[in-house]
Amino acid sequence: MFANPNIGSVLKKESVEAEISQLSIDWTVGQVRVIQGEGEAIKIIQSGSSRIPERKLFRHRVDAGKLSIIDGRKRRPFIGLNLHQTSILVSLPRKKLNELVVICTGGHLIIECMDAGQARCTMTSGRADLSGTYQNLNLRAVGAHIAGKQLTVNRLELESSSSKVSLEGAFCKEIRSRTTGRRVSIQSALAPSRIHSISTGAKVELSIPENTGFTLTSKKISGDIQRLLKNPLLSVRFNFS
Repeated sequence: MFANPNIGSVLKKESVEAEISQLSIDWTVGQVRVIQGEGEAIKIIQSGSSRIPERKLFRHRVDAGKLSIIDGRKRRPFIGLNLHQTSILVSLPRKKLNELVVICTGGHLIIECMDAGQARCTMTSGRADLSGTYQNLNLRAVGAHIAGKQLTVNRLELESSSSKVSLEGAFCKEIRSRTTGRRVSIQSALAPSRIHSISTGAKVELSIPENTGFTLTSKKISGDIQRLLKNPLLSVRFNFS
């Protein structure tokens, strides 16, 4: 679904044989790619410039079924101009995770076709491309661009500030969003049981299938609210200023 560019040569490669139910990644600048691969082992591969010292390569730890991966460059304060570009690939067995947590600053996060009960993604600047099946998906974005396609989500919680967000898929039970600035677009192939949206200085577009039990309750201080009936979609648009 997404491109897989490598940055430089392979700097570090680890194979983890332990069975895990939780994955946590904390990364700064560069590409982070999480996929479901072949086999039972977890593979972690970091690529980048050969000028990156070994002490600044990723660190990982497995504890009580949780795999934690941390960017080695976060050990001490850094100046952005001295931060070498790097990428990390995490290939997991084709099994459902109980929890997936990713914190990414100034990088490009790619999560492909994952299956997880709880997923939490925090992006500060940079971009995230997401796909997969999640019982609960929690997204936090500041000055970022988040794009999701082929998503199947039971409950979605979105909090964004000065970020562009575009999500497509099947959102089954609940959508909750709190948006400040920029634009949010959510297109769902299913009609959720509940949608709750709070917007400030933002444009929110939500499309769901036709559904006779749909009720829109709105409160606004300023701005426009448009409800557009289409066939086969009922589109609700919020445009606050």
